[in-house]
Amino acid sequence: MFAVEYKDPYNFRRRGQKILPAGYFPELSEKGLMGPSALFRGRAMNIKTRLILSHILTFFIPIVMTFFVFLLCAGGLAVFAHSGNHIYAENVNQFQRITMVLHHVVFRNLRNHPDDNLSGMWLMGLLDPDYNCIMVSREGQAVYTYGNLSLAEGMTPEIKETMASLEQGSSGVRYASSQKQNYFMEKQVVKGRVYSLHYFNRIAPPASDEVFEHALHITELVCALSLLAFILLSSWFLSRFVLHHIIPPLKELQHASERIQEGDLGVRIGHGRQDEFRPVVDAFNLMAVKLQDSLNERERQEENRKELIASISHDIRTPLTAIKAYVEGLKDNVASTPEKRKQYLDVIDHKTEDLNRMVEQLFLLSKIDLGERAVPMKLLDLGQTLPTIASENDLHWQQAGAAVKMAVPETPVFIRGSTMLLERILQNLVSNSAKYRTLPEAEVHCHLAVEDGRAVLHVWDNGPGVPEQLLHRLTDPFFRTDKARSHTADGSGIGLTIVARSMAVMQGTLQIENVTPNGLSFTMTFPLAKEE
Repeated sequence: MFAVEYKDPYNFRRRGQKILPAGYFPELSEKGLMGPSALFRGRAMNIKTRLILSHILTFFIPIVMTFFVFLLCAGGLAVFAHSGNHIYAENVNQFQRITMVLHHVVFRNLRNHPDDNLSGMWLMGLLDPDYNCIMVSREGQAVYTYGNLSLAEGMTPEIKETMASLEQGSSGVRYASSQKQNYFMEKQVVKGRVYSLHYFNRIAPPASDEVFEHALHITELVCALSLLAFILLSSWFLSRFVLHHIIPPLKELQHASERIQEGDLGVRIGHGRQDEFRPVVDAFNLMAVKLQDSLNERERQEENRKELIASISHDIRTPLTAIKAYVEGLKDNVASTPEKRKQYLDVIDHKTEDLNRMVEQLFLLSKIDLGERAVPMKLLDLGQTLPTIASENDLHWQQAGAAVKMAVPETPVFIRGSTMLLERILQNLVSNSAKYRTLPEAEVHCHLAVEDGRAVLHVWDNGPGVPEQLLHRLTDPFFRTDKARSHTADGSGIGLTIVARSMAVMQGTLQIENVTPNGLSFTMTFPLAKEE
């Protein structure tokens, strides 16, 4: 049995092309770069997810950096304090900055810690205990002291006057300064109790805190370098996190496109990740397959065209040679009697009819190759169309030596097709049966049915059949079982080619097989259509 399925070579969707599976590239599947298992090795994150994560990290990294710098500064200060180093207030401006820090540290600790717990006052240890005195009292009772208490005892009259002005109220801030001493006092009500902060400072000589300033410069340098390192590392990480999965596929696409431009249509791209590039890569591979198939189809058609031209030349030359020989016989008076001349003219007329029939068949074949542009399709009921064609051609077929028996279902069988093509299909099949019959009369059976949702037309005869090894050649143009191909009067040589290509235009299929004990069978299937 031989099946011939003709479809539009440029309609790749009907040809069954599919998106290439992961296993299409064995060498990549062996390396684990493609296939479902790749999804479970951390490669399923698509580019959109990576971009979202990169934006989230871009938001959180500055927060982490700030926290890190804060810890770095706090750690530096703690190390500085526990190393026995101290800072000094060398002028009024430095004294005021220290009072601002004291204000926040003391009263924040009082608000946040119960029972006057001032454990967070470790920062005060940075101040030199000989040049500074800090006192915190509640309702006149001292709860915290630090530094040189003698500074409080040796207050100047200006400082005593400032203290007296604030003692009467429940809250307020006072500053007092002299050439050698500074004083700061603040009162606040915290949790219903009045707390007082006293800070006495003896002005230190210049350059007393060189160690602290040096440590501060080192801390600033470390913070700057850490910030720069954070920026560089985060930029490198985020760039690699996103671009590492974008640039390589783009380069692969570019490289593959260049290879296709150079004519290498066998190039394919392997991409194992299920990300946004997967549809692009699949589309590229499918495009390459289509281009390769299109090129192969064009080369095949070019070979067929060359073979067709050679076959046409051979088949036309045969009757032309005969016509030329008989014309020369008439010119040379070889046919000396009227009967002989009439015989010569009859042969010339017969050969001319053969040429005319061959040209008509070639013209029809060209129209069929153009598809629906030249042969429009319409809705047909095969149950009515086929009997009509049979009745119109019955007399001609009987004269040719063929008896056609038609069997169709009572219910309509609708398809989209061409009455002209259907008629030519039946004419060519019946003509072949009549020409190659071995009995006085060829019996041709036509049976129409609906099978598996498709219209199926079976046509078979009682002829001699065809050798199995030649079945696949029957639809080739100008192929005859007579290898000498000298009997062109038996047909144009493209009858079955027209049958096969007509079926392709009507989106159908053709199967050819021998019948037991003898005969040849043609099975044609058509897609069903809905009645309009």
